[in-house]
Amino acid sequence: MDEVNISDIRDCPVIFEINPSNAVITITGAETTSNNLYDLPAGTYSYTVSASGYQTTSGEFVISEEDVINHTLKT
Repeated sequence: MDEVNISDIRDCPVIFEINPSNAVITITGAETTSNNLYDLPAGTYSYTVSASGYQTTSGEFVISEEDVINHTLKT
């Protein structure tokens, strides 16, 4: 079993499954690493999802330090 150094843990992968497929998601202060995948450190984030012909929606989500640590330890 590999050792995990807790001080090296910084980000938690977050994947958004959005419908319709042409919708665009924007996370304030974050850049996507690939198609709707973000590696985010602990914090509170605002998001907006929009698509032509649909109502734009916004909200917030939180990634806790525990989320980051638990995800990394499971991988």
